[in-house]
Amino acid sequence: MLTFGVALLALLGFARSGQAAVTVWVVFAIFVAVSAVWVRGQYADSLDGRQWVIPYRVGAVLVAVAIALIVLSFTWDTERLDRGLPRIGGAVLIYLVAGSAVTQARQTCSIGILGRRISIRHWGIWLTLAGLVVAAAGATLLVGMHWIVGAVLLAAGAAGLIPLGMGIGSEPVIRWLCGKEKAAPWLWGLGAGGAVLYAATAWIAVVVSRSSWLIPVLIVLALFMIAMVSTTHADIVAVTAGVALMGVMPAELPAKDLPSPGVNAGNVLVAIGDSYMSGEGASVFYEEPAEERRRCNRAPSAWAVLIAKNETTFDGLKFLACAGAKQADVVQEQLDKEYAKDPEYGHYRPGMVVLSLGGNDVGFSTIAQTCLAPRDCTAIENLWHGMIQRLPEELRRAYRAVDERFPGVPVVVVPYPQPITANGHCDQVAFSETEREFIRRFTTELNQKISDTAAEFGFHYLREMEGALVKDHLQLCDPGNGGRPGINFIGLRSVHGLAEERFNPTNWTHTSLHPNERGHLAMRRIFRDWLAANPKTPSRLALEQPAVTTEQAPCDLQACKRQARRWAVEQVGHRFVDGGLLLWLAGAAGGAWLVAVAFFAYRRRVYAACG
Repeated sequence: MLTFGVALLALLGFARSGQAAVTVWVVFAIFVAVSAVWVRGQYADSLDGRQWVIPYRVGAVLVAVAIALIVLSFTWDTERLDRGLPRIGGAVLIYLVAGSAVTQARQTCSIGILGRRISIRHWGIWLTLAGLVVAAAGATLLVGMHWIVGAVLLAAGAAGLIPLGMGIGSEPVIRWLCGKEKAAPWLWGLGAGGAVLYAATAWIAVVVSRSSWLIPVLIVLALFMIAMVSTTHADIVAVTAGVALMGVMPAELPAKDLPSPGVNAGNVLVAIGDSYMSGEGASVFYEEPAEERRRCNRAPSAWAVLIAKNETTFDGLKFLACAGAKQADVVQEQLDKEYAKDPEYGHYRPGMVVLSLGGNDVGFSTIAQTCLAPRDCTAIENLWHGMIQRLPEELRRAYRAVDERFPGVPVVVVPYPQPITANGHCDQVAFSETEREFIRRFTTELNQKISDTAAEFGFHYLREMEGALVKDHLQLCDPGNGGRPGINFIGLRSVHGLAEERFNPTNWTHTSLHPNERGHLAMRRIFRDWLAANPKTPSRLALEQPAVTTEQAPCDLQACKRQARRWAVEQVGHRFVDGGLLLWLAGAAGGAWLVAVAFFAYRRRVYAACG
């Protein structure tokens, strides 16, 4: 166990160190090898009931240390110490001690409480049944007003009580099968019956969920059941390894490599805006301070960087774009702070400003998350349509600041490329055809508001960018993309920074629905062609009158996003309850459990003395 702990610490350490991918994978391979030996030793010991477990007093000390680490982390100075690391370390310690306690309970069929031994021979059944009831209650509450309570109960039942009950309950069954004189019919019956039950209920679950994306979940569920029955810590190894790998930071280039304008440069490109300008969908980013909570994720593959590095049109680049930026961030952070207070300010002349803005002000990133819910997300299309009605006023605040900060400098407003095609069946995304059409309508309406508002200030609008991914078949669901679209659907990658950011699951999908390196190459080509077609770009076009908006938005951005998340949670609850998905998932887990019990009972009869 000590060797496993050292290997785990090494993996977590390398995951946060920003090492090259090859180095991380080598360390991961070592971790897998050490874990395999550890788990194999546990299984060999478990065959005759002599598996080593953490002694009670040692376990109590470890839990106390873990709790102390977690509590103390809240008092640490976050500018000097990464308080996420002790929390993760404490959680791993508690997880290991809990796993050891379950193993001990399985070996002795009892637990010690206040010096007394209490039999738990039938606890497996009761814990499993209690878990099913709690999970069902939680799924039901997801549909009602108390969805937070429902989510907690669902997690407690499905991820706590049910696995605990099935883990404890497997040992009496294995011992019973091991001790039967003629166990072959039972072993074959349980194994074959469990396999049929798993296959049937898994198939029904996929049909009920109406999504083939559930298949990997069902496979993981079966493997988790096998790990639980095996009397090893294979499940702990899998979970900790998965968390460690998801915490691996993307590769970084030194901050000094970030393109910057030279002294007295006379024609500098200034890139302002959000993640579509910063290059969020990339796999490599420029280095940022670890303590910086606002992660800009500026990428060397961003199209503005490619233009500055590979073209002779401009004398340099001032790269201000930042992932997640709304209009207030552009004004306060990028213009008033980072641009105006830069020591280089005044030592170069901006030749052109390119600006991407608006998506975060209308919750564009939330659409993908909402449309992953079981029901068709067009049911709440009015929320997103309403948020777009508020966008022009937000854009005017940012455009006004840009206009004042860059008088006489051409400003090119860049729209969002259409990310997806809507026709036909598509396995690249978990969206229905109507949802894909909705995303296209939303993008078109978003770009139209951006275009209309840009015209009020005489800014140029790069309309060709709307179709940047079309010509080279880089849109999602385009049959011609060869499985390599220019935009990510679900991009699983952690972020840089402190452990509490890197190991936070909500940060693991930040590159989703963003152009990747291929997408930015296509966007660079569009901008380069536009420059060639407009060699003498006027600083301002003729101003147009603001469009009259009579429609009122149903809610502000945050309220609409809350309503959308609430709706998505309700749909999950409906699918669990109305379609009986929770029942079919429980059946699949039960089938996998029966197969695992039969297999490990057979192994114990062959390789160990039963008793």
